[in-house]
Amino acid sequence: MKKLTRVLAAVMAILISAGSTGVFAVTAVKTENNTSASSVSSEDEKSFDVKKEETVYIVADAQGNKKNVIVSDWLDNEAGLSSIRDRSALSGIENVKGDETYKLNGEDVEWAANGADIYYKGTTDKELPVSVNLTYYLDGNEISPEELAGKSGRVTVRYNYTNNQRVTVKHNGKSQDMYVPFMMVSASILDSSNFSNIEVTNGKYISDGERFIVIGMAVPGLKESLGFDDKKDIDIDIPEYFEFSADVTDFSMSSSITAATNELFSDVDFDDVETMDDLDEKIKELTDASEKLTDGSSDLYDGIKSLLDGTGSLEDGASELYSGAYDLMEGAGTLADGTQQFADGTAAAADGAASLDSGISSAKDGASELTDGAKRLSEGFSPILDGASALNDGVSAVLDGSKQVESGAKSLSDGTSQLESGSKTLSDSAKQLDDGIASVKDGSEQLKSGIEEAAGGIGQLSDGADNLSSGLGNLSAGLDQAGSSLDETISYNKQVLEGLKAVYEQTQDDNIAGMIGVLEQTIAGQEQISASMKDGGALKDGTSQLIDGASALGAGIDSLEEGSAALSEGIKAVDDGLASLRDGSSQISAGTDTLYNSVVKVNKGASDLFSGTSNLAQANDALQNGAEQLKEGVKTAQSGADALYSGAAALNDGLSKLKDGSSALADGADTLNASVAALESGAFALYDGSGSLLNGMSSLKDGVSELSDGAGQLESGSKELKEGMAEFKKDGIDKIADMYNGDIKDLIDRFKDLNKISREYNSFSGIGNDMDGSVKFIFTIDGIQNKE
Repeated sequence: MKKLTRVLAAVMAILISAGSTGVFAVTAVKTENNTSASSVSSEDEKSFDVKKEETVYIVADAQGNKKNVIVSDWLDNEAGLSSIRDRSALSGIENVKGDETYKLNGEDVEWAANGADIYYKGTTDKELPVSVNLTYYLDGNEISPEELAGKSGRVTVRYNYTNNQRVTVKHNGKSQDMYVPFMMVSASILDSSNFSNIEVTNGKYISDGERFIVIGMAVPGLKESLGFDDKKDIDIDIPEYFEFSADVTDFSMSSSITAATNELFSDVDFDDVETMDDLDEKIKELTDASEKLTDGSSDLYDGIKSLLDGTGSLEDGASELYSGAYDLMEGAGTLADGTQQFADGTAAAADGAASLDSGISSAKDGASELTDGAKRLSEGFSPILDGASALNDGVSAVLDGSKQVESGAKSLSDGTSQLESGSKTLSDSAKQLDDGIASVKDGSEQLKSGIEEAAGGIGQLSDGADNLSSGLGNLSAGLDQAGSSLDETISYNKQVLEGLKAVYEQTQDDNIAGMIGVLEQTIAGQEQISASMKDGGALKDGTSQLIDGASALGAGIDSLEEGSAALSEGIKAVDDGLASLRDGSSQISAGTDTLYNSVVKVNKGASDLFSGTSNLAQANDALQNGAEQLKEGVKTAQSGADALYSGAAALNDGLSKLKDGSSALADGADTLNASVAALESGAFALYDGSGSLLNGMSSLKDGVSELSDGAGQLESGSKELKEGMAEFKKDGIDKIADMYNGDIKDLIDRFKDLNKISREYNSFSGIGNDMDGSVKFIFTIDGIQNKE
């Protein structure tokens, strides 16, 4: 039953589309004829502030007998009036789409509109302007609906239409009865497992393999209104009934629908037709309108066919979008894992930078002690130099105590030997320090190279994040636009639902309940998709999470760039400190070499002195020379000690700068580590958002598939509509045009009168004086169910 209801809804959509096409065609004819002398100028047309669109729902039994009538009215408040004066003969008037109130005085209704449109409904027992009667035949014999249920054989169902809206007009000086011209269109659904070999009179049928959709149309009373009923020589096919026949097993039939409208004749202008030339023009206008109606239905078929093709492409695109969303989710997961590993690496780097800073602090402390020792060494050479001078000046006195001098020279020689050994060790240590500084320099260069590579990667990551943010902005705007379009569709569907509910309240018909259930499910599904596109919805929140993730990612990248810049500054400071350290180390190395050479000379002088004192009496000159060499050696040693002190001081300064650089390096590493945490958070937010996006794309994919199925059914129905409109033009309008060369003068006033009475019939329940209006009737006819 649900499937049948959906197909029936599709048929009604085709009927509505056909009506819209007809209005468009007639409007186009009006527009083209605006320049003609026979057309009414726009200056003569009356404009209205309010338009009343009325739909009359008739619930009937299986033979078409009226059970309930529910009227739905829409007051289109185009001018935004605060108060609307209407007329209505309805009972139980109820505002169905707002809280606007009204005052009732007889049939006068005044609405407190406050600028809004008014939607209301009511009931009436007023006689209908048109009616439909169904007659059933089994194997050529008439049978009641109750008896037909469950029977098998050749079944015929005939829809007889009656036009009750008779109007008396003056025609050629005599009173003439005419009928408001209503076009009647009926649709019924037949199960192909029970119905076969279908034949249709005044209509067509459509098959989708599982069911047949039978559509028929007629214009009751038109033939009589035009005076063709009593003219035997005129053969014009203007149908006043519709029937179909089929071979049936276990007969049952769902509810059928019949729609009636008089807008086709109301929209053609006959007011200024006074001559045969005018009639020729209006006949041409009517023919053109029917051609445009036929062309419009053909264009509708072509458009729906294109829609069907487009929905196929849309379905393929939705599948590709779904696949892309899945790839995005997997990529986001990989990114999240990678940022977590990167976070671990930056944490290790921060620990290493802290260790480096601690080590450099220790080195600086050692350099300070070295500087102090070098200073004391330099200061210690002053008394040695004074002693050497005193030794040189007091050689004579030394000669007197040669034994004591020999003993002192021996001690001096031993001490200088020890000094030589110590200065050699100091020289070797200075070289080791120089080698260590070179190793630190190499490590610094490698770290600098790694930072530059990381900076390049950060730049690429920043560009990717900008592209991602731009794409997410476009996606969010697209979702907002799609959500607005879907909200409009939901609003229209709710209006239709209110009308069906009103019908059901009066009839308690299970078929109507089924249609309401399907429409409610449709609206619920649409609202679910719409909710997912709004704030708090999965699709909208997923997109928001993606945008937030992209923002967090951008913030993380900015922090990462700042950390990288700080790290580069730290490395630069380390390089500067290493440069100073290398200079100080070179000075230390040179000073220790000089000190060693000087100590060698001192040692040699002390040895010579010791040798001279062994034979002091015979080697007075040698003693004198040794004293001079000792003095010079002490001077040279003092110069080396001074150089050692200068180098140690330079080393201390270099290590101070290196300490500052290592501190900056440690700070930069900490900043980098903290920035990576923000990056990691953004990556996981991106992963979560991509998951929500994937769910939304899945819903979109399913919805597009359902749209494609519906477009396929609509395409089939519009094709049959196109063929039916062509046949209606051929058998109806074209034959009217062919009669133009015959006895047609009498038709001038008949066409004018038909047009006038059609325009005047613009409401069923009543209409205000300053309103334009239109009305249509929809019959819901009970089906016949097999009780077994």
